[in-house]
Amino acid sequence: MKLALITTLVLLANSNAFAQSPTAAELIWDEWGVPHVYAGTTRDAAYALGRAQIEAHGQGIAVGYLMARGEAAACMGPDMLDLDRRMHILDVPGRAARWLSIQSTEPGDMLEAFATGMNDWLHENPPSGGPLECLGEVRASDALGFLQLALHVSVVAFNADRMIEDWEDPRGSNAYAISSERSRDGRPLLFINPHSPWQGPFVSFEEHIVTPDLQIYGMTFPGLPLPIMGFSDQHGWAQTFNDIDGIDLYEIEFSDEGYVFGGEVREFETREVMVSVRNTDGSLTTETLEIRETVHGPILIQRNNRALAVRIAGLDRPHLFEQGLAMARGASLEAFKAALAQQQMPITNVVFNNAQGETFYVFNGLAPVRKTGDRDFWSGILDGSDPALLWTDYLPFNAMPQIEQPATGFVQNSNDGPTTSTWPPALDLTQWDATLTDDVLTPRGRRSVRQLLEIGKMDFDDMDRLRRSTVMDVAQRARPLLADYARASRDSVLHEIGQILRDWDGSTQPDSRGSVLFAEWAYRMMRDGRVMFADAIDPVDTTQRLADPRSALELLRRAGEVMIERYGRLDPTWGDVYRIRHAGLDLPSGVGRDELGAYRAGHYAYDRDTSTFSLTSGPHFVAMVAFGDDGPEARGLMSYGNSGRPDAIGVREQLQLFSNGEVRAIYYSKEAVEAAAIRRESFVFDP
Repeated sequence: MKLALITTLVLLANSNAFAQSPTAAELIWDEWGVPHVYAGTTRDAAYALGRAQIEAHGQGIAVGYLMARGEAAACMGPDMLDLDRRMHILDVPGRAARWLSIQSTEPGDMLEAFATGMNDWLHENPPSGGPLECLGEVRASDALGFLQLALHVSVVAFNADRMIEDWEDPRGSNAYAISSERSRDGRPLLFINPHSPWQGPFVSFEEHIVTPDLQIYGMTFPGLPLPIMGFSDQHGWAQTFNDIDGIDLYEIEFSDEGYVFGGEVREFETREVMVSVRNTDGSLTTETLEIRETVHGPILIQRNNRALAVRIAGLDRPHLFEQGLAMARGASLEAFKAALAQQQMPITNVVFNNAQGETFYVFNGLAPVRKTGDRDFWSGILDGSDPALLWTDYLPFNAMPQIEQPATGFVQNSNDGPTTSTWPPALDLTQWDATLTDDVLTPRGRRSVRQLLEIGKMDFDDMDRLRRSTVMDVAQRARPLLADYARASRDSVLHEIGQILRDWDGSTQPDSRGSVLFAEWAYRMMRDGRVMFADAIDPVDTTQRLADPRSALELLRRAGEVMIERYGRLDPTWGDVYRIRHAGLDLPSGVGRDELGAYRAGHYAYDRDTSTFSLTSGPHFVAMVAFGDDGPEARGLMSYGNSGRPDAIGVREQLQLFSNGEVRAIYYSKEAVEAAAIRRESFVFDP
């Protein structure tokens, strides 16, 4: 099966008639670099999306695919060798091939067409260097391998190395859904705002798919054929990572040529793979990796007569793309829940809303059925000889904490636990499995709940104001106290600092003064392990007492000294110190520190040479949606643009909007897409 490119024209004439063909695919690029695909089938759409993604993010896709194949070191050198070994130990490449062979018809056809689209584009535009040249032919199984890398290995098993280190001696997102009753104009609202690193193979891609039975606008990771969150005419959903414990490490006791399990010795299952690495002189060195499997999973590491085997939830669930299609088509809450009940997604909270205002939240994922112990027990190294500790199934979907159309009129999540998904809480976690969640209360989650409560009923513009908020939760609690103590001090420097903090509003807008000083103080408090507050932290009530005012003031004065040493003044602006450096631009940032509880938040890396901070992760895709009788109204942004090429259309323009705290229109209707079109490509299926 192949789709042949029949024409590529700027503003192709007669495109509407062409798109009506049941075997046609039309790809329209808008002024922001977003591809809109109109196709007769989802297979045809996947082909066009394969072409669009490889054009926009070819090198990044190649890196992700090579990593998932366990072939990255052969292209990029020794630094990737340990990752290649890990991919083969976990059997990611082999499992990807097996998963492909058992896909049902529609997702299987999409994966084949997606790879074909990439390959056809590469044949027409041969790469000349970099990982894309190393990649060779794209395989239909590559997306399934990358899916495992992105979700199961990088997220579910994110703490495996820390657990191994202990044995040897990522990310945040925002989402909320507002019911019609809580909306000022009666239109249900949805806010989609994932956060992730701004580099590597896990940047995001904005895309729009329209077929006779599917329309979905959203974001995905380049290399995957479907949006992982987004919206349609009638519904939409957002996802945020949660704290489901889907990984366990088992200590294995060796005996003769096998291992002890259930009072007897079992033989290892073994397999061998060849792993190559590119040397500095360009030559390749190949090693043979012998992998041993236990009933728990593969051996990750061995020390003398001990070893650790790993078990990761979800590696037995191959039909995530089929579930994704059902979610994209599930406009009613009943249909959407039925899609989630397929239980293919290993981890993430899900926030849902539709045109009827059926707000819904679920602490979603694959939670192992564990017959004993609590969270602390299962976070440690387990006895691999005890059959009672080997889980083989997951809690059913109806056993996951969820809220449907709460009386509060909203659900939200900012990587916090289930009980703050609405307020007052509608969940009592004592009725749920004891190993399911720590029900964490994140600073950003506290801020999210509080700003929703403060605004009460809201409309589309209110949603945008909440999106832009950079007031930090920790600042709301500590700033008034610090300001009063410092202003009362006889120390002239502390007194001046107190005045600065009193005049500061607690935000990190680019022109705000006091924010850099406060962040330095908070960092020093956390670095030194100081307890900040004397009282338990309530999500809504910000009234606090400092645990140790004397030491807090000592560190505040030191923070002031650092400001003078680095910047020549106590109150440099946030935007002068915190920067967005991407695609050749160096812009002031209006993104707060995630650990301090700003809603518009990210993480930064400190540059000692310039005494400034560069944004490394944070909000990337934003979609604000209001569901109305005339279809959805949407605004949004892909913060770093929709291409890995700095000079691509819309990249630097969107970075400037992001620096300014602004968003743009999202073109959803065909009329809007036509008006914003800058390039068209049309394809027809040729069996």
